Amino acid sequence: MARNESEDVAGSAVLKNPFNFQTQELSTSPVKPVTIAIFMFGLGLRLAVSQGLMLLMSYGGNKSVDGVIKEIDADPGIGHVEEAQFWQVHYGLGMANLRIRVPKGSDEGALSRLRHRVASLVQDRLGEGYGQGGSLRWDVTVQMMTDAHI
Repeated sequence: MARNESEDVAGSAVLKNPFNFQTQELSTSPVKPVTIAIFMFGLGLRLAVSQGLMLLMSYGGNKSVDGVIKEIDADPGIGHVEEAQFWQVHYGLGMANLRIRVPKGSDEGALSRLRHRVASLVQDRLGEGYGQGGSLRWDVTVQMMTDAHI
């Protein structure tokens, strides 16, 4: 009778805390925890790589990025576009980073209007437009450098 009572007490302890049983079993064999750790590391690595690739997606929209760059380059207030990077951060947001050369001596007001024109141009040409559902919003960063040769 005493033996059955002790088995009942041990059985209820496992039911109250099932992780206690797992901890006791894993501590007897050093191979199981190492195997579990390796598989968890591998799974975490795959997840981290796939998340990183999603965050660095290049913009592959059906609109012409080259046309936007050419149109920005044709603006009379811009010397030339030195670097342009476009990518889609997630479903509804794209990022555009541009480095442009402007003529030396441009005042702050003209540079501010130019920055606004470039941002509006990117949003108008690559964004899907307001009210069409699923519109892509663009966050545009413009770095301007003066050039004395323009």
